[in-house]
Amino acid sequence: MKQLIIILSLSILFSQTYPEFGSSETLDIITWNIENFPKHNYTVDYVIEVIQDINVDIIAMQEISGSSDFMSIIPNLDGWDGLYASWPGLAYLYNTNTVNVSSIYDIYETENYWYIFPRSPYVMEVEYQDNEFYIINNHFKCCGGTENEERRRQASLLLEQYIEENLNDKNVIILGDLNDDITEGEDDNVFWNFIEDPALYYFVDMNIALGPSSNWSFPTWPSHLDHILITNELFDEFQNPNSNIETLKLDNFLNGWGEYDTFLSDHRPVMISLSMTTLGDLNSDGIIDILDIILIIDIILNEEFNSNVDMNNDEIINILDLIMIVDIILQ
Repeated sequence: MKQLIIILSLSILFSQTYPEFGSSETLDIITWNIENFPKHNYTVDYVIEVIQDINVDIIAMQEISGSSDFMSIIPNLDGWDGLYASWPGLAYLYNTNTVNVSSIYDIYETENYWYIFPRSPYVMEVEYQDNEFYIINNHFKCCGGTENEERRRQASLLLEQYIEENLNDKNVIILGDLNDDITEGEDDNVFWNFIEDPALYYFVDMNIALGPSSNWSFPTWPSHLDHILITNELFDEFQNPNSNIETLKLDNFLNGWGEYDTFLSDHRPVMISLSMTTLGDLNSDGIIDILDIILIIDIILNEEFNSNVDMNNDEIINILDLIMIVDIILQ
């Protein structure tokens, strides 16, 4: 009888479903500090359940304690692969059905950088819908104090230097548990080199950091420490109405924060969704023209919905959207 109760309890435990935070129309990338993975005997089962449901493309992880437990996730996920960094703690999982990974490697891995980067940045070169991206996964030095803040400041400067010297015209996304606040003033902000150059860099989670603590990634402090930074090559894509940034409150779909913290992590994931399609370009040929007009008329007549033609973002496709596309063509 006792064994039956245990089996039924575990069945309920792992039968939880999560919403599809991502979509087939966007590149969905998550940064997730998963706290000494696996922190519990059931953590692997929870992670598999999450990934199967949420419909994302890439997950950049921090605090992976060992490669064997991490690699045990992959056989249980259809169409997924992953790689654990040679330096402890960082890893990637990615959906092979939606992205093509060409290379994954460490940077600043030599001994002279160990003090600034206790975990070497982990770079993924990946292709999505014929667009190439460079994702740099990080876990900066933790904790308060002048010395630790300076280490994070130097890490930010070195990442900027790497981008300028190697990825100057590329689609770059820096993400991870960066262990500091992005909203502080110049004197205290270890990311100021990025923030003071808004023509080149943008923390897409800035509004989360400036907003209510209920949306922050590290609620037990509370603080917002997990960030996503993009280069200007991706500004237009992020401004697309179909793009988004959010903290994934997975705890809302469990029995509260206690269950999430016990079995998964003390950090919530943060996700960026990027639409690579120009709003109004219905046939994805890179041009908004009469062919797109014909397609939107067909959508209106058939009372269909296509987010890429919802020009005024009112969740209705009608004559107003048609007029806005015509205006673009006539400009």
